[in-house]
Amino acid sequence: EAEIFIERDGLRFRYILDYLRDDKLTVPITETKEIIISDLEYYGIDFKDESINNVAILEANLLKSARLCMSRFEATVKDLEEVYSQSKIQHCSIEVEYRSAMLALQCIKEY
Repeated sequence: EAEIFIERDGLRFRYILDYLRDDKLTVPITETKEIIISDLEYYGIDFKDESINNVAILEANLLKSARLCMSRFEATVKDLEEVYSQSKIQHCSIEVEYRSAMLALQCIKEY
């Protein structure tokens, strides 16, 4: 019997198998969507572009959203601390904690 040689990355083949099993795939951060699509095409596998998600892009978007949220959170806390320090209100930590928690909750709901 003749051997069949497939000139592709053997480690990446597991993602091809995952796609065949589930008809969807989230591309790990170590790979690119383009290379996975190239492999699918090489093997002659029909696929839908929308069924292949690029985790690197998803993670980047999530990180960007988290940074924006954190920036807003830090700015709000700084503003509250400044207002309370100028007005010499004592025991303002409860208000700061409350507003901080509300902002964190808002960020969670948005993202």
